[in-house]
Amino acid sequence: MLDIVGRWEELKKALSHKRAIASTDPIPVKNDVPTEVHPDHLTKVKYGRDDSDPVSKMFNPTLGMLKDGGKRFVVRHGAAAQRTDVEHQMAKLLGADHMTPDQSYDHGLNHPEHHGEDTFHPHKHGGTSLQDVSDGKTIHDALEDEKLTKTLREQWKNGDLHKLWALHYISNNGDMHPGNFNVTKDGVKSFDSDHAFYELPQAHLVHDHGDGEPDLKYNSHAFSQLPSYLHAFVDRENDDGIEPRHSKDQVTVKALNEHAANINTDLFEQFGPHAAERAAKAKQALMSADPTGEMMKLWDDHSDKTGDLTWDKTQKAEKKASRKTKKQAA
Repeated sequence: MLDIVGRWEELKKALSHKRAIASTDPIPVKNDVPTEVHPDHLTKVKYGRDDSDPVSKMFNPTLGMLKDGGKRFVVRHGAAAQRTDVEHQMAKLLGADHMTPDQSYDHGLNHPEHHGEDTFHPHKHGGTSLQDVSDGKTIHDALEDEKLTKTLREQWKNGDLHKLWALHYISNNGDMHPGNFNVTKDGVKSFDSDHAFYELPQAHLVHDHGDGEPDLKYNSHAFSQLPSYLHAFVDRENDDGIEPRHSKDQVTVKALNEHAANINTDLFEQFGPHAAERAAKAKQALMSADPTGEMMKLWDDHSDKTGDLTWDKTQKAEKKASRKTKKQAA
């Protein structure tokens, strides 16, 4: 009898989660199963900078481009690949995955030039992700395009941008400047998760000192501004030069509340207790009578921004050590 009750409870959780996902995703997704990572893909990846390709001209030796089956994929390795995968998993739990490009991940396939070599480091080379290249316009150009502006405004009103905002709060991704997402005919596509970190409350960035021993660093004070896809709707100063021309638009609170009520925050436990805590806070904010105001409070709560205080302490310690060294030298 207890076994039957236990199975029923698990079934209810599964059904609840299924409703949450099924009820949100108003935009139909074509080819929603991306190319699976395969060893043969790694032989085709082009690494490094390519000024002839606007997507890859800022690439580095651990970030590549793959053309496969008539599609293009950004190829990441190490921590960046894992963060890409985990943030996408989180997006699914929030019903926000239609606002991230399709991707696939294999933790066992490594950077081909470093696999089995002395140069291999898991934070830089371990694991591989493929993410669809998202073609679209920058937020600045989209706001000058009547059709794309209409799509953006609808995303704000139907609560989509609040779900994406919640995703970036939970994953601690404060790096949503205009270069890390674009606007397609279906709306915002957020494609850069490199500075998110699923392993909360650890650090964001893999920093290479050139000595073969890269370490993790904090992306300090990344949350000083809101994600740039919100600037047109929130009357708040920003460095992106985006005017809040649509700040009178209001989100459909009832629909967003109903959606948020079906988010299963227990599923965020797999990403660590800090992620689960943030998911619970974000759910509460999205279920409130003022989702925008409550999300703003979460975003601005510096006591909840793991890393900022640690970075401050590190900076002070480094400055103190520097002064001591100079004093001894004198």
